[in-house]
Amino acid sequence: DPQLVRDPQLVRDPQLVRDPQLVATAASRVEEAVAGLWRSRGDPRAPKPPVVTVNVHDSQTSQPIHAAAIRPAPADATEDVASGSFVCVTASWDGVAKVHTVTRRGDSAGATIRTASTCRGHSTGLYACEFSSLAPGLLGTVSGDGTCRLWTDVTDGNLTYECVGVLEGHRDEVNGLAFATHKPLLATASDDGTVVVWDVSGKSGSGSGSGYVPVAHCSGHGAEVYGVGWSADDVLATVSFDRTCKLWDVRCGNARGSAEDRSGAVCARTLTGHDDDAVGVCFHPRDPRVLATGSDDGTVRVWDLRGTSNGGAVTTLTLHGGREAKRIAFSPNGAALAAGGADGTCAVVDASTWERIATLAGHADTVFDVAWSPDAKSEIGRAH
Repeated sequence: DPQLVRDPQLVRDPQLVRDPQLVATAASRVEEAVAGLWRSRGDPRAPKPPVVTVNVHDSQTSQPIHAAAIRPAPADATEDVASGSFVCVTASWDGVAKVHTVTRRGDSAGATIRTASTCRGHSTGLYACEFSSLAPGLLGTVSGDGTCRLWTDVTDGNLTYECVGVLEGHRDEVNGLAFATHKPLLATASDDGTVVVWDVSGKSGSGSGSGYVPVAHCSGHGAEVYGVGWSADDVLATVSFDRTCKLWDVRCGNARGSAEDRSGAVCARTLTGHDDDAVGVCFHPRDPRVLATGSDDGTVRVWDLRGTSNGGAVTTLTLHGGREAKRIAFSPNGAALAAGGADGTCAVVDASTWERIATLAGHADTVFDVAWSPDAKSEIGRAH
């Protein structure tokens, strides 16, 4: 395993241990040799180079891009989907989010990325971003400043985004967010150990200014909550540094109810098995019984929720040479699962067999987030 060479304790030559540059050179040569062997055998672990690499944030600040999301295609947008064009957003520790158009050339030889809008307003770095599938023009970002900001395209398609709401309900940094599939709900996850579910229809709380109000609070994790995700039938999943994944029934809340309706959601299930922080979570887009989680223990676990009350049948995937697995994402059609990792790659597996089908390389540091194009033919990775 070429990753082992990066650990000086595993290098027997004392001179190499004293010279980090020689260690790095040795590791690089081993990786190149192994990659060449994989390519000669048609092994899916062979690194696949990117179609295009672009510095979309200020590279001079050395602030990592921590998250990315792709705008879901409207139901009638068959032409754009077929052409391979789509809109994506990147969120960085430089404190801003940027909205881009991506146009993939028909010969698959490259793509053009154009920055259309810059979203400013957070006072510190961003941890996550996501578009709503119910209102594809609605964008959410979360930050270390403890807030979630909502943005919308005020030009009806020209991608000029302005802030339309600031959600303040956490007592610490906000790490993740997710829009519900079929309801105007947004969940935010925080270092304060809670998840807040918000009504983002803009029609609640007539005296609240923006109209975006909390309708449920999920409390029960024993540490920071890092990731959230909704199933196709609007079950909420949360993952935490307490190494667990919890499933919540938030149907007890009323998305347009009064203050009396805003009770805590009910934890229906706790999934255990990871040996380190759980950071990524994603439901299968078509089968709400299938859930995947990514962890710093180096594994991605795929859960079949038809199993026992405490968990279910589990498929454990080690995709990054034992190094940390980060955020994960099913393709829009559910045929594949992508996972970013600390080895600087994105691993792609077939969701019917859970066998690796591709390794996407090109980053020099941890790939923290991944996102699929609407046609499931392209994947965008973000690295530290």
